[in-house]
Amino acid sequence: MSERWLWTQKQDVGPSPRGQHEMAYDAARKRVVLFGGANVLGRLNDTWEWDGRAWAEVADTGPSGRTLFGMVYDGARQRIVLFGGSDQSTVFGDTWEWDGEDWTQVADIGPAPVHPSPWPITRFAGTLSSSVVAAPAFSSTTRGRGTVPTGRRSPTLVPLHGNSPRGLR
Repeated sequence: MSERWLWTQKQDVGPSPRGQHEMAYDAARKRVVLFGGANVLGRLNDTWEWDGRAWAEVADTGPSGRTLFGMVYDGARQRIVLFGGSDQSTVFGDTWEWDGEDWTQVADIGPAPVHPSPWPITRFAGTLSSSVVAAPAFSSTTRGRGTVPTGRRSPTLVPLHGNSPRGLR
């Protein structure tokens, strides 16, 4: 038995084609937030939101253009949190928050940046002791499925005081 999925184009404007971007769902504002990534022209630092009907570019200031970063929703504080990443010459260890209007840099240092990897942090989908586990990426036993990397460092716990990174319970 096979299922057939039909796609319907909702809008013909929105973010430019890109890869290595991140998206997180802001449960309080009921919006999907997209940041950064890269296209053939280079790293991007634009922020877009999808409200279920239309894309809107909401910021082009904030974190510098980057790829290979982590981005999650902090439900307790109702903020999108972005950590790390890299451009073509720098590996970042900074932390930024999106409140729905502005990006604010909340830390310019964090866990030691590591060589860029396709999996910059490991995120768990459910509530895990009211924390998100963020671990430096070395190698992972399963690609992006909530496993702890098999590298030499122990995971770093980042308390979020409540909901999981996706706002799920």
